[in-house]
Amino acid sequence: MFLKNYQIKVVGELKRFFQTARETREAIETARKSLPENMRHSLNWVQTAFATLHKPYNDTSINGFGNYYPRVCIKVPTGGGKTLLAVEAIREYKNLFAQKRTGLVVWIVPSETIYSQKFKN
Repeated sequence: MFLKNYQIKVVGELKRFFQTARETREAIETARKSLPENMRHSLNWVQTAFATLHKPYNDTSINGFGNYYPRVCIKVPTGGGKTLLAVEAIREYKNLFAQKRTGLVVWIVPSETIYSQKFKN
């Protein structure tokens, strides 16, 4: 299946984000090693990656280990190929950012649709 022009642009932006995020994470992880233990948590590589790309950072995503992680949201109209873009996003994440075959990708899809609401009554 071929991507439409706007989908190619979205995937290109995702590639750029994942590449920048990986490079930023690696640089900050190197710097973090030279800091005292009690200061290491203060370095937010995710915020730095967003700032490098001049993108708004409205979120502070910290996992259960106290580590920062990137989180993005793609908003596409009905029929815009959200599923295809999600698959491409996961592929680019695995190839450019994670660079391994482990990890977790959470794919959230709303369960309340107009169709499902019609049949509840």
